[in-house]
Amino acid sequence: MAELSLFFTAFLSGSILPISSEAVVLLLLSQDYNPLYITLVATVGNSLGGLTAFWLGRLGDLKKINRYLRINETDLNRWVSKVKKYGISAAFFSFLPFIGDIFLVGLGVIKANTLLVIALMTTGKLLRYVILVYFYPTLEGFTRSIFDFLT
Repeated sequence: MAELSLFFTAFLSGSILPISSEAVVLLLLSQDYNPLYITLVATVGNSLGGLTAFWLGRLGDLKKINRYLRINETDLNRWVSKVKKYGISAAFFSFLPFIGDIFLVGLGVIKANTLLVIALMTTGKLLRYVILVYFYPTLEGFTRSIFDFLT
């Protein structure tokens, strides 16, 4: 059940909601879940969420983009020009808060190669979770005290 919660949190944080899947990853790590399994579930969920943002951009329907992602046409056009400038490599940085989704929407709008977007996006998102899991032992005491305080 916890893994399903992680999957959906990661999916939503990768697509439409500004929520933190990292907090759920840390919580599950603090409860001694398998780090490899947690990393894989979070990466798959977050990547599928990112793919949703990419496909919304690929549809090119500005009303839907504004409605679901709250990106207005002016901002979208500005980000599309940045994505055109930096190219497909922007997909790697889709893990970044706030602007990552816009990168993916922009890549969808310019009809970037889907397989390359998936590969680069997933690599970036995987790397973020690997780093988080790797440094968890350093953060463990701090993380446990926060979760103890909240419960």
